[in-house]
Amino acid sequence: MLGRYCLFIASCKDPVVKDTKDGDFVHYETDEFMKKAFWYHLFGLFWVTQFLVACQLMIIAGAVAAWYFTRDKSKLGWFPILSSLHRTVRYHLGTLALGSLIIAVVQFIKAVLSYIQAKLGGSENLVAKIIFKCMFCFLWCLENFLKFINRNAYIMTAIYGYSFCTAAKRGFELLLANAMRVVAINTVGDFCLFLAKILVVIVVVVVGIKITEGNDEIEVDAIPIAIGAIVTYVIATVFLSVYEMVVDTIFLCFCEDSNRNDGSAGKPYYMSENLKEFVDTTNEALRLRKEKKEEKQKLVEKSDSN
Repeated sequence: MLGRYCLFIASCKDPVVKDTKDGDFVHYETDEFMKKAFWYHLFGLFWVTQFLVACQLMIIAGAVAAWYFTRDKSKLGWFPILSSLHRTVRYHLGTLALGSLIIAVVQFIKAVLSYIQAKLGGSENLVAKIIFKCMFCFLWCLENFLKFINRNAYIMTAIYGYSFCTAAKRGFELLLANAMRVVAINTVGDFCLFLAKILVVIVVVVVGIKITEGNDEIEVDAIPIAIGAIVTYVIATVFLSVYEMVVDTIFLCFCEDSNRNDGSAGKPYYMSENLKEFVDTTNEALRLRKEKKEEKQKLVEKSDSN
């Protein structure tokens, strides 16, 4: 709907008669109201898009958190996703609106800067170019950092029902307290997801090669195969983002479980033994790797001093 409005606004122009030496010509100009309406709807497009993404993340986090903190999995019912959707719509829309608004503001500022840069495209001022590149770099870093904070805030909201600010603060503190585990999970998880994407792309490329081998109508096989590989990677990224959110949610639930319980009879863990063993093993491997790196660095420093 917003896309239709944007197309409508872009096509709404007033006819103006221009007197030239070759005669009168009619051309179309956009009035000031439509220009302002375009920016208004562009901001709305950013906000709505981020809001829908936030709803997806919250629903996934709610279903996974409910599964993790339920000892008897048979009590979950058949539709944990629908239960999470109900909780999200009933209790957490304000949290999602605030989180998505923050991201939309940053994206809107980037769009305004891109517009200004396009208007100054003919400028050869080196200082201006450097300033624009620095601003875009800063906004890119800020946007990704805010998205990271938002993801963890949505997870904490799904677990406890916190407001956005409280959830963001609690999630950030939890990650800082488990910094080594964050590195371990992110390293292993991101690598596995990347391998899954590459595997899907390889399968599609192999199938594409087999299909185009005997087709005489296609003169250049590489172009359709390359386009298919790119589209496949994008689709795989979208689908595997669900698993990425699942991994992040399970990790924060694991950290909360470790803080709230001690494994005794009175406070047993919710986590499985396999999960605890996996996280501890990965954490230990990273610690040993760090120690070896520090030892090598010390040896290099000693050899340089000698």
